[in-house]
Amino acid sequence: MSDDESEMARLRNMPKYTSLQMQKERMGNRMRNIAEKLAPKQEEDETGFIKPRSRMPGQKRDRLLDEPKELPQEFGKKYFATDPSEVHKDFERKNVDEDLMEAEAEEEEEDVLIGPAIPKETKEINTDKYTDYIQDSLQLPISHQAILKNHNKGVMALEIDPSGNRLITGANDYQVNFYDFQGMNQKLRPFRTLHPFEGYPITCLSFNNTGSNFLVSAGKSTVKVYTRDGIDVQETIKGDIYLRDMVHTRGHTEAVYEARWNPAEKNLFMTTSYDGTIRLWDLNSKHIGLDQNITYEHLMKLKTKNGMKSAGNTCCYSKDGELIVAGTTNGGIHIWHHKTYYGNPTFVNHTAHQGEVASICFMQGILQFFTRGSDNSMKVWDLRKFKDPVHVWDELPNESSRTQVSLSPDEKYVITPANIIDPLGSKGVIGQLVFCDTKTFDIVAHINMSRTHVHRVQWHPVINQLLVGCGDGATRILYDPEKSSKGIITALSKKAKTNVEDFIEYERDIITLDTIHKIKQNKPKPLRVAEMREDSKASHKPEEPLKGRLATNSITAFIMTQIHKNTNRDVDPREALLKYAKIAEENPTWVQPAYAKTQPKPIFDYTPPVRDEVKFMESIKTEKCVKCGQKFCACNKKLTDDVDLNKKATAK
Repeated sequence: MSDDESEMARLRNMPKYTSLQMQKERMGNRMRNIAEKLAPKQEEDETGFIKPRSRMPGQKRDRLLDEPKELPQEFGKKYFATDPSEVHKDFERKNVDEDLMEAEAEEEEEDVLIGPAIPKETKEINTDKYTDYIQDSLQLPISHQAILKNHNKGVMALEIDPSGNRLITGANDYQVNFYDFQGMNQKLRPFRTLHPFEGYPITCLSFNNTGSNFLVSAGKSTVKVYTRDGIDVQETIKGDIYLRDMVHTRGHTEAVYEARWNPAEKNLFMTTSYDGTIRLWDLNSKHIGLDQNITYEHLMKLKTKNGMKSAGNTCCYSKDGELIVAGTTNGGIHIWHHKTYYGNPTFVNHTAHQGEVASICFMQGILQFFTRGSDNSMKVWDLRKFKDPVHVWDELPNESSRTQVSLSPDEKYVITPANIIDPLGSKGVIGQLVFCDTKTFDIVAHINMSRTHVHRVQWHPVINQLLVGCGDGATRILYDPEKSSKGIITALSKKAKTNVEDFIEYERDIITLDTIHKIKQNKPKPLRVAEMREDSKASHKPEEPLKGRLATNSITAFIMTQIHKNTNRDVDPREALLKYAKIAEENPTWVQPAYAKTQPKPIFDYTPPVRDEVKFMESIKTEKCVKCGQKFCACNKKLTDDVDLNKKATAK
């Protein structure tokens, strides 16, 4: 028998409860092997014997491992930085279409077809244009993608602070997630989750110009202000729904779907609501009520062409904060200058879109801006000719009133989501990003994002990364390792810390004498049935339970059925009462003895009772009015008679 066979026999005969000891021995052997490799090699002489190391007088004996040449520069918790080239291979954007094709292939394999396969029709598929032209000439940071999948429903709001370090996302699952790129690792998890309005989906998030506070709106009549760490700062007051004029209410009375900060002031913001008003707020204004909420500073009304109330759906400031733009649910656009807060709008277009105005985005300056509508179109406007749009992009389908439009940092491209029907014929839609040139108005690229709707998009100028909110609850971040900086790249460069327990492999179960009988024996069913039949207890037929209303085997049931039997259910109640009628008449006990002398024969009063109001009206002897037929005249005839008598008396 060889050495290997003897070793295998020894291991096979060992009890199972020593597997942990075997693991410890293996770990010790590995450590000894590593130590021998790291130990300095000793020289051999001509005879093959190892030469002893030469030591200086007073020199200590060498250790097994060499001492570190340099002292450590950092202490405490450390993240293992990985090679950027290896990290970004797993997040390449080109793999997205391959995943979509694999999903299609899996769906086709699941469908069982009888007979020959049906030939597929040739269709022009609008796929991603991953070409050198898009990546080099257009300079779009779309080569890689990271996915933040921490929501259960569609992401309807996202915002990143001006520095590009803090990201917040809101979805239809009523929660807001906080992401810190500087403290996040490859697990891409939020460091905090918040529920601002319980039971209300988040519709808008907005940071102020310093990034210290942000706004949250969720379809309620109030808006909340939080710090960048999620601490509650303030809340707007709710208006009085019973007041008709909105000027007299201190807050909104209907749902608020959009709230934006003033880009020039860190404490000023505005809100638009379905009550047909735009209100300007100041955090430093006077606080009222038990909750110390703030009231609005200025108010502007949204009206239709006929002067009726128009519900506001979105709002936006210009880059310098000089103009306020609001979009309504009936497709109108209203623009105010900061000098005419209390008056009529400076510019109005009631027929800007056929449906709701979903989003507004200003270019640098106050002359041109873009709007996105629910009528599957995007338009660019110029205030010098506001009646008609400068250009219209049609056939951009969207099914949400929260579809956003955004600009690139250099304002060379305008981006908006579009949701097209899957050309391969599968279920659902394909969410895309459409890139348009702001000078030539040409569509330069279509980027497929996911098989769900895409609602929100934002291109941050500092980190040069695209943030996209999708209907599957994921926030996708597009970037390019060469063109982008910081942001998600910082988080991906930090490897997630792993526990040592994840690498321990238990080859065998640890079994002790106390747990041998608890081990489940997987025997075939016929064998288990045969064993049960041989067992007298397992094969014994149980006793049949008692039947009936009180069919139990307890002592209480025996007493109720045999000893204390209730027979009142079988007696007629009328006959039981009449049985005592003759006895009550011959031997009265309660009422008749009291009236035996004064009223030997009972006399009963059968007249119906009369109310006090009827007695009062019958006691009044005044005649009824000829005109109204009431004793208390309500037609002022008596008053006119008194006036006539006074006139006659004065005439005399």
